[in-house]
Amino acid sequence: MPRQQPNRSHRHSPLDGTWQLQQISQTSGVNYTPDDPGLYTVTFKADGAVSVTADCNSGVGTYQAGESGTLAIQLTSTNDFCASGSLSNQFISYLKVANSYTVDGDALSIGFSSNNGLMTFTAAP
Repeated sequence: MPRQQPNRSHRHSPLDGTWQLQQISQTSGVNYTPDDPGLYTVTFKADGAVSVTADCNSGVGTYQAGESGTLAIQLTSTNDFCASGSLSNQFISYLKVANSYTVDGDALSIGFSSNNGLMTFTAAP
């Protein structure tokens, strides 16, 4: 069955909506790819609210996105111990130090200052 494309026409800003993590890439060459991208999501709302699902953890907060692609996220999250292989700690930590974003259709990239890395996302179905 073909994947249904999300309706992005209602967005107030390019970030609005829910995004699923596809990969975390560090400049050191270390890459993390989630087994199930649906366990790692970030939802940006037009009012500046942000919510996160990170495997067995979750978080809420606020964000500020500049027209030039700057991004700052203030996030409070649970800190439960997830199963071995979870990317929860990395995902939440890197969102907290996010400093830039780009959106290209249904693809989102978030840059983070720690390790000058990049997280890539696709729009959630």
